[in-house]
Amino acid sequence: MATLEAKNDGTGQLAAVLTAAMSGHVRYVQRITVSTPGATASVRAYVYVGSAVPEALVMGTRRGQLDYANESPPLFIPESTPLTIRWDVGPTRALARIEYTEV
Repeated sequence: MATLEAKNDGTGQLAAVLTAAMSGHVRYVQRITVSTPGATASVRAYVYVGSAVPEALVMGTRRGQLDYANESPPLFIPESTPLTIRWDVGPTRALARIEYTEV
């Protein structure tokens, strides 16, 4: 399990990155909880397998909050690939909690 606090990514948006697994290992994500303390009416959060590019988008929310749980099948993160969560439109603080198994 990892709890990540988002950091400004230099574009005015917040991002949290679960770095890639060790070489030769993959990850299976069973649960992702995303939260944005404070006002969330217009905050959007996006989850990417890899970098924050459209083709890597796997899920998102328009409220800045997300609780995704799927153990069968879990979300597969290939070797040498990070999991990126990005928030846009104004949050000053954002958190992500990721439950995974590394094999």
